[in-house]
Amino acid sequence: MASVSPFPSYHNENLFSNYYLEKHLQRESFWTTITENELDSFWSFIHTLFSKEQTELAKYNETTLEEKWIRPILDKLGHIYLIKHPIKALGEEQIRSPDYVFFNTEENQKNTLRDHDAGERTGTYAVGEAKSWDKKLDANDKNTDPFESRSPHYQITYYLRTTSTQWGILTNGKLWRLYLGDFGFKKVYYEVNLESILRRNIKQNMLYFLVFFRQASFIPYGAQPSILEKIKTGSETYAIKIQQEIKKQAYEALRNLCQGFLDSWSEPSKKPGLTEIQRNGLILLYRLLFIFYAESHHILPVSDTQYFEKYSLHKLRLEIREKGIKRASRTSLYWSRLTALFAIISDTQETSNLALNIPRFKEGLFSPKYQTFFEKHEIGNSSLIEAIKRLSQNLGTPEKELYDYSSLEITHLGSIYEGLLDYRIRYEQEAYVGVKRNKLPVWIPKSEVQPWERISEEVPPKTIFLEAGQGERKSSGSFYTPSEIVKHMSYTCLEPIFDHFREEAIQNLQFDPKRYIELILHLKILDPAMGSGHFLLGIAEYIANELMRVQVTLPVESEEDNFLRYVKTVIENTIYGVDLNALAVDLAKDALWFEIAFLNESLSLIEQRIKWGNALTGIITANNFPFERITGYDTEGIIHPFDWNLEFPLIFQGKDPGFDLIIGNPPYINAINMKMRMPEVRDYLKENYKFLSEKWDIYIAFIERCLCLLRKGGVLSFIVPDAFLSEKYAKPIREYIQNSFRILQIDYFSDVIIFERVGIHNIILTLQKEPPKLPIRKILYRDLKGSVEIKEVLDYERIFTEFFDETITLDESKFYTLDDIAYISTGIVFNAKEPEYKGQFKKKDLISLTPTKNHTRKLLEGDKVFPYEIRGHCYVEWGTERVPRNIRRPTFSELHQSHKLVTNKLGAFKVAYDDEGYLCDQTVRVIIKWQQIQGITNDSIKKTLSKARYSREDLELISRGFDYYVLLALLNSKIYRFLFYKKRTSHSMDINPDVLRKIAIPEINSDDQSEIKRLTREIIDLSKKISKIRQDFVSSLSLEFKIKNSTKIMDWDNLDWGIFLNELHRLSRKSQKQFNQFNPKIIPKPLSLSQKSEWNTHFKRQKAAIRLAEEEIQIRIQQLDTQFYALYGLTATQVQTIENYFSQGY
Repeated sequence: MASVSPFPSYHNENLFSNYYLEKHLQRESFWTTITENELDSFWSFIHTLFSKEQTELAKYNETTLEEKWIRPILDKLGHIYLIKHPIKALGEEQIRSPDYVFFNTEENQKNTLRDHDAGERTGTYAVGEAKSWDKKLDANDKNTDPFESRSPHYQITYYLRTTSTQWGILTNGKLWRLYLGDFGFKKVYYEVNLESILRRNIKQNMLYFLVFFRQASFIPYGAQPSILEKIKTGSETYAIKIQQEIKKQAYEALRNLCQGFLDSWSEPSKKPGLTEIQRNGLILLYRLLFIFYAESHHILPVSDTQYFEKYSLHKLRLEIREKGIKRASRTSLYWSRLTALFAIISDTQETSNLALNIPRFKEGLFSPKYQTFFEKHEIGNSSLIEAIKRLSQNLGTPEKELYDYSSLEITHLGSIYEGLLDYRIRYEQEAYVGVKRNKLPVWIPKSEVQPWERISEEVPPKTIFLEAGQGERKSSGSFYTPSEIVKHMSYTCLEPIFDHFREEAIQNLQFDPKRYIELILHLKILDPAMGSGHFLLGIAEYIANELMRVQVTLPVESEEDNFLRYVKTVIENTIYGVDLNALAVDLAKDALWFEIAFLNESLSLIEQRIKWGNALTGIITANNFPFERITGYDTEGIIHPFDWNLEFPLIFQGKDPGFDLIIGNPPYINAINMKMRMPEVRDYLKENYKFLSEKWDIYIAFIERCLCLLRKGGVLSFIVPDAFLSEKYAKPIREYIQNSFRILQIDYFSDVIIFERVGIHNIILTLQKEPPKLPIRKILYRDLKGSVEIKEVLDYERIFTEFFDETITLDESKFYTLDDIAYISTGIVFNAKEPEYKGQFKKKDLISLTPTKNHTRKLLEGDKVFPYEIRGHCYVEWGTERVPRNIRRPTFSELHQSHKLVTNKLGAFKVAYDDEGYLCDQTVRVIIKWQQIQGITNDSIKKTLSKARYSREDLELISRGFDYYVLLALLNSKIYRFLFYKKRTSHSMDINPDVLRKIAIPEINSDDQSEIKRLTREIIDLSKKISKIRQDFVSSLSLEFKIKNSTKIMDWDNLDWGIFLNELHRLSRKSQKQFNQFNPKIIPKPLSLSQKSEWNTHFKRQKAAIRLAEEEIQIRIQQLDTQFYALYGLTATQVQTIENYFSQGY
């Protein structure tokens, strides 16, 4: 397919990524597979139609335009639709139906038409609205019907929101817009000017219409997502990618900026402190990020010639990419240009601001209070240019592509910036290097580097570098919350409140929308640890969408319904926030303002609502919260006390004091870490809070404090670790909540990691300051897009339990436990023993992929353990002068003999049988029967025996009654894994030996054991057969094509033939390229047709053999599960509970 013109005649209003549309779209298969014949056919049709109708199009009324122009195009695009078909949800709102309802098949169209009275729809993928040719799509109109007076944009977004339809099409025949329901009333769409394409007469540009608006692009193909979903996913992937890349580059950019400030002082004695340099470096960095963002979103007038030439950062980054860095560190031309722009934005240069019509903002990180530092201190061109280059260019691409900031949202900038608050700058007189010690990156003097340590980075003397560690956000346990969670929590909390307000707004049996709006705008909503304001912005947008929705029954008062004006109104009336980090507070102010910056208006009272302070210290009121005021004051914000009564007097002075809704993600940090990082706060909390117990966590204090901050009937919704459900330290607050509050909902994310690299699972706890009341709603989420199961709990004793454990209760006195049968231990820690051999070697120094003179023992690691089989091993140094004598935890030799069970340390629970005598490292849990270690005694065994309920002799006797094959099958069974997952205290990924030890195991007679052993051996044999087929196939590939195997090729039997063939070609070319370095005349050849046919046949046969063996394994596993259900004495209901649990992918 030929490339398109540089004038594609589309306008993307933030629905997709501009970068994706410009750089990647034309490479996608769904673009390239549109044939010239298909394009010619559509072009001929629409060109003929346009030639016939073009003089009349502007004269037609809406009905005639649809008949003569819009519907013929929809038909040619393949759409199946009903015209003005009634939709139940709209009928209830007394709103007429959209012009078009689109269906994926004619059958679903006919069924919907047949079930007209029920108002049900099946297979609907979009709704559509058509207007007359010159109708402005964003302007309100004069009409007696309030809904018809609203803009076409309002109407289509209203339809999408009310009908829960995914896609919307809006057109006046000339402009065609594509909408996505996820964005509510925001102006987010993709638009094609069909008239422009036709008048320019550039056929190839019609692809931008055809690919996006034909029916085939809306419909999923089998298990594959639709083309529009692929474009949406591609855009989101790019946004995440550049966010991550900018996050990495921002680290270096901050270092450049701080170094620039440091270098600008000629008198060392007058240099500011590092803390001041870092603070202002962070402020400057965020200002740069914002300007890139604002220019790409046209918040700043980058298209204005005067602005572009004199101030634009985009022009500056173009110059830098073209000319490179001119080394003139003392020259500050660019710095003067930037500070002038800062002054205009912060309104200190009012004349220039008015002339350029630039949005003004005096708060946040653009506050004039920060301007003094920038006026006194400069950054030279070289440091500034280096920072701008890193923030604007993808240095990993040959052409140094510019980052597309228009693909980002303001919340992405918050995430980037919050990540930088984890670091502190350092400045040393000698050279420093980055190394890893105890698996953690650290900076040390270069003179202290040990010979075996690998240097990752080196910093010259008298040069600034950044050190990770106890940064403020990190030390406060703050983690950035995904947008899906913010939306979900907003929905969960606000919809019941809206329902209540709708009832209150009924006056004389009629709904009063003005009263309803008044009630909403009287809401007072708090995030007590707001960070960059992510929750507050999400809440503001959610409420603004509801205010927009209710306008449907009100007369039109302006030329345009501006969503941003409603967001502004919500922020100014309902939103409150507190954070202990002053820069985060300013960041939140900026984030809220940036959202409405297009209005070119300031946010009133923002200083009175978004505040700096420690939400856990200080007082609420003398009457209802008798905390004494702390008099200490820390300028770093660690103990800045927050007097709620003085800071928010409107909230706590009146008849009904307190917040209507408190929502957020409180910090997680346990008392031990607090003692090291913020001892004053820790001591204060322990003394003044009632419900801090055992090894408490700071989020418990946030719950306790915020329960006091709620008004009567107010709602609290926090995302917290799932340890809250079961840990002892949370028991006092759990009992208090259970006895004193109404728990509305608990959301479980048992198999979803919400916060990357944090290592915990979460729940969302939503409760109301009302007396306890049943039922309680529980929802289990399998991903961040939707729930998979909902329950209502009718028993107070079942409130704080795991989602799936309600029906499984065993009388454990009638069962053995695993530690009655086996000794369970963690494997060898191979690092050097400390302190005497510290740093002399690490595990990696002892490992070899093949056996050698020193590497004599096979080593098993946890990632090689799979159900019923071990897949691979390496070799470890053993029997030498240093190993095992000098390693940290050698265990005892009998633990690693042949015949034992092994399980992984992290992830899903998997058990295999070891009959080769592997040494096991610390990522493996070893399970060895008591009879095999008879007579062996050490401290670990003594400790285990001291807690045992039987004597050692009895344990050895019990263990003789269980065959390893039986234990192997049992531990891999659904019932055992279910009991294990239920029993562990939280959904950490760790396979805890203490939990393993206490899982119930039934007594099994000899006949049952014989049958279990037979099935287990067959499973092992089939697993070995599969492994051999896989390995033989890969070996034959290596021999035939002389390739090095990739991860993908090793997984060949899970690939389609086409993907496999592409990977094989890629590896062949790579191998040939390396060979051609020495034989440049040899040209690699692709597989011949006969070779393809032979390998295709071989591929399919071997793959079919594996699938058949896998089916045989599953049959036997199901037989074993059935047998174990019977041995545990489970009822049919209990069995179904376990089967349901694993059907969700556990």
